[in-house]
Amino acid sequence: MGSHSVHNGPDPNARIEMRDADLGIVAKAMAGTMLGLFVCMGIGLFHFRWEQSQNTPKPADVSIFKTVGRVPPGPRLQAFPARDLETFRAQQSAKLEGYGWVDKQGEVAHVPIEDAMDRLLKQGVAARPEGQPFQLADPKPVAGAKPAAGAKPAPEAVKKQ
Repeated sequence: MGSHSVHNGPDPNARIEMRDADLGIVAKAMAGTMLGLFVCMGIGLFHFRWEQSQNTPKPADVSIFKTVGRVPPGPRLQAFPARDLETFRAQQSAKLEGYGWVDKQGEVAHVPIEDAMDRLLKQGVAARPEGQPFQLADPKPVAGAKPAAGAKPAPEAVKKQ
């Protein structure tokens, strides 16, 4: 046979391994953890209330930025942002692509951007003093003068205004 010996009965040197945890130790650990948690919460609550009582504003410490008693207005939010954006883009497009007055008394009008670029290329820019806006070479048409070749006539609605 091999090197194994045959025993009659249990080995006197063998120890028994416990398969279950001791519930008493587990219960004591849980109780200690819960007690520590409640003690920490109590200390935190006590410290919070003590800090609140120590930081009350005194009349000399009152800031000019005091908001007590005043309620700031609520935020002004757009009800329909997609529709507002569409309206804004339509207004900008109408301004870039249409005719209208900027200053009727000063006889300053806006024209479609394509027409303005064509006129600028054909007529050039007049010399201007520093700080003055750019002007076309002939900003005011002479009564009875013919429009430049290829220039689009202004719509009647703008001419009547």
